[in-house]
Amino acid sequence: DEPGENDGDPSDPKGGEDTGGTSRTGSGAGRKEIVIGDGMPPENIKPKSDYFDDVDEKWRWAVNGIDYLYESGVVEGTSRRTYSPGAYIKRGDFMLMLVRAFDLRAEINGSFDDVPEGTYYYEAVAVAKALGIALGDGGKFDPESPVTRQDMMALIDRTLRMMGKSLPEGSEEDLRAFADGEKISEYAKASA
Repeated sequence: DEPGENDGDPSDPKGGEDTGGTSRTGSGAGRKEIVIGDGMPPENIKPKSDYFDDVDEKWRWAVNGIDYLYESGVVEGTSRRTYSPGAYIKRGDFMLMLVRAFDLRAEINGSFDDVPEGTYYYEAVAVAKALGIALGDGGKFDPESPVTRQDMMALIDRTLRMMGKSLPEGSEEDLRAFADGEKISEYAKASA
């Protein structure tokens, strides 16, 4: 599998194409609220990014979302004009995006053993840990490893719950509707 291909395993960091979803501005001190909708009319989907040269027709389904997240200060890209849309998202990077997207703040009292001070994602991971969003495993967070889809679901769910915006819980029966539902780890099932 190439990065960006979805092989149907929620523990795999590879994601599939997003066929819809829109973002609208909302409340927050100068920040935009990210809202997922029912899709965007095809005529409103840009053929290429205004900011990243490598987000072109091949990634057309993601152009609007990537540009919106850049404009909102959630993502920055891998260099000035490069986004690297086919690359895996590292766990540290995902925490940084989550903290930026929800403008999370907390008093920091250290981080995980494998998240050294001075790394660009140190503060974000430490904030997520302080808020009970990032739980780690055995005192470690593994920030350089690719984040899995099930990890993303669990982290987003914990974030929403912490903010008092929890989603309705699903059931084992709900997961059976998905071909890979039985592959979801126990810790992520309620979030999925």
